[in-house]
Amino acid sequence: MRRASNIAIAALWAASLVVTATIVWLVASEHFASKAVSTEPVAIAPPDVGSVEGFRRENAELREEVERLRGVEKGAENERLRLVLKQALRQVAEPREPRNDEVSAAWRRGFYTLQRNRERGGMFAGIDDGLSLTSDMARFGAAATSFLSDLVSSQLSSVG
Repeated sequence: MRRASNIAIAALWAASLVVTATIVWLVASEHFASKAVSTEPVAIAPPDVGSVEGFRRENAELREEVERLRGVEKGAENERLRLVLKQALRQVAEPREPRNDEVSAAWRRGFYTLQRNRERGGMFAGIDDGLSLTSDMARFGAAATSFLSDLVSSQLSSVG
């Protein structure tokens, strides 16, 4: 029964599409058929020689203005590019000292991943995570050394 109702709905939908297309076609054909097309030849007056020379002068002036504006735009673009490069070089040249919370977050993330993989077992479980953690700490440089020293000191003081 459900299949029959689906077929009936599909047939009604297809029929509505056909009816809609037919109505649109009839209305459009009547609309365009009612518009009259002029078949009279259009007379074009020959241009005035003086006005042609004026247009040529104006065209030359406008071309010069366009070239001048392109030069100004190019200069401004070069200046912006110089400023961006200068700022980028300044940022690269200035050593950025990582914050302690960045080092701490990297340590916690790497250590817990390493710990979780070692708990799963296996002879080399977590070796890639250990190397990844080591490289993360090495990337932080002196800040990581200071952080790890403080971490070891706090662990030793809590044990003793």
